[in-house]
Amino acid sequence: RVVRSYPVTDDGAGFKADIVNLLTANDNWFRPSDVAVMPDGSLIVADWYDPGVGGHGMGDNVPGQTKGRLYRIAPKGSKLTVPKQDYSTAEGAVIALRSPNSATRYLAWSKLHEFGAAAAPALTKMWKDKNPRMRARALWLLARIPGQQDKWIGAALADDDENIRIVGLRLARQLGRDVEGAVKTVAHDPSAQVRRDAAIALRHSKNSAAPALWAELAAQHDGKDRWYVEALGIGADGNETAYLDAWLKKVGGNANTSEGRDIVWRSRGDQTPKLLADILLDPTTGDSERPRFLRAFDFQKSGPAKDAALVRLFSNPAMATEAASRLSVSGAQGNEAVVKGTLDKLKGTPEFVDLVERFKATDRNGELLSMALGGEKATADGTIAAARLLIQQGNLKMIGDALNGSTAVAAARVLGLANDIRALPLLEPLATGAQTEAGLRLAAVDAMAHIEEGAKQLLVLAKDNKLPSDAKEAALRTLANAPWEKVQAVALKLAPANAPVKSSLPSISELVKKTGDASKGQVLFQAVCTACHQVNGVGMNYGPALSEIGTKLGKDALYDAVLNPSAGIEFGYETIYIKFKTGDSAIGLLASETHDEIALKSIGGAITKYPKKEIAAREKLKVSSMPAIAAAFPPEQLADLVEYLSSLKKK
Repeated sequence: RVVRSYPVTDDGAGFKADIVNLLTANDNWFRPSDVAVMPDGSLIVADWYDPGVGGHGMGDNVPGQTKGRLYRIAPKGSKLTVPKQDYSTAEGAVIALRSPNSATRYLAWSKLHEFGAAAAPALTKMWKDKNPRMRARALWLLARIPGQQDKWIGAALADDDENIRIVGLRLARQLGRDVEGAVKTVAHDPSAQVRRDAAIALRHSKNSAAPALWAELAAQHDGKDRWYVEALGIGADGNETAYLDAWLKKVGGNANTSEGRDIVWRSRGDQTPKLLADILLDPTTGDSERPRFLRAFDFQKSGPAKDAALVRLFSNPAMATEAASRLSVSGAQGNEAVVKGTLDKLKGTPEFVDLVERFKATDRNGELLSMALGGEKATADGTIAAARLLIQQGNLKMIGDALNGSTAVAAARVLGLANDIRALPLLEPLATGAQTEAGLRLAAVDAMAHIEEGAKQLLVLAKDNKLPSDAKEAALRTLANAPWEKVQAVALKLAPANAPVKSSLPSISELVKKTGDASKGQVLFQAVCTACHQVNGVGMNYGPALSEIGTKLGKDALYDAVLNPSAGIEFGYETIYIKFKTGDSAIGLLASETHDEIALKSIGGAITKYPKKEIAAREKLKVSSMPAIAAAFPPEQLADLVEYLSSLKKK
């Protein structure tokens, strides 16, 4: 509902910006989607007039009609004019090159470039303008005139305006001239902006002078400018070790200063792991500083140097866990004692499972089983991870043995959460056994329902009347809300009574006219919706947070969202379905993804990681993981809920 301008000013080697609102509206349907500058300097804003944004749905406030508009922003009373441009002469094209309109400038630039040397007099006159933007536009063309490149690059590098000097550096790079010579010219420039571009210009350089130039620029870092550090890092790409070595020689090997620590943190050289360990083990390094230097190891090349630096960190108990999580398998060999101590500290956590798997610690199966059954102070993520690892390592029998006595229900439950088809032969006899204790039988049914193939087996068993009555009833009730459409359809066919009862609701246009009770709606929200949504930090972090949803959506869009959740799924909250090579499947929201693995978040917030090498197929479902339960609410309750959601606005 707003179009903003961000006037930019220099801030060290980078920038800062203010926010200026140019166009706002109280209408929740106002969705500005694009902005362009007209030839007269006025702004044209395109409005995608729609109730929501961030999802895949579109809506019309009048069915069948789209209501988008174009708005013009200009000084009061000004009339829209489109100046006529003459591109046939250099003088006319230079006038057009001054236009605020990008299309006009492009046509002018193309024509002036075509004119070549013939355009030089008109462009030279523009080069003398007081406006540095106009001078830069002329410069980009003048430096492209054959035989004139070095003349204009030199003029730019010697200019009083720092922005023009930056253009000189960029021209040298773009036109393939003497980049290192240009960098040398401005290596001690008083402007951090210019030195930033000088550092970036050295990226991938093959010139023998480049390391010393980079070191000269790095030595001027003041320890406060994050932009400058990043520019140095970008500039060192491809030459990390040589550039860092040149800098270390320049500073006499003393990298452990406030300025030097920044450069080491951003570096990727062969020397970096040792330098990071030196900083981390320095008594003057505060606890608040350590996390960023530990994370810096994630960007270093794997190998003996990195492992040796990480092993040094085991001497500090506060860093041992972080060090172990980054140590390679080969690095762990010969350091079993420190690895063992770290594993002992991590019992019950997903990190414990990750390290057991990575280091192939086969003597930890008993602890994995305890975690899988909810012991060892296991978190929800740790419970699932431990069970999956036991099954993957061929230790399913250990969990099977736990399907007796006091651990039976916990063992059945975790077999379902592990979502592994190999658990079904253990679960099916419990689900079908009339002599099985009722609690265990129902736990087995629930576990099978978590596994796609298990859900299909339950449907067959129910159809063939091979399930005890309580198990059959529980299975069909659960599968009526299964995430797999075909399973859900068969379950509802076998037990139609499990279908949600839809109330007779009026149209959304009629519902919008109702005024609900926000306090009653809050009670309803807390009872039903906090299983997946948070408001001001309260509730489960699964679906989108709704703390400011009343600012984003009007009541019409809120009604549509709760009644038709699959019509407009918000970006980032699409349900991901994975089919594994083993025949298993998994379903959830994408929590994270790397080159090697994908992590899905299930309802309840548990996150499970899956190796990509085990995945056979992956699909983004068109159905929301949010059930359309609101459709069963009476109109009054629905109005209360929407009234509450509408009250959640940005403060």
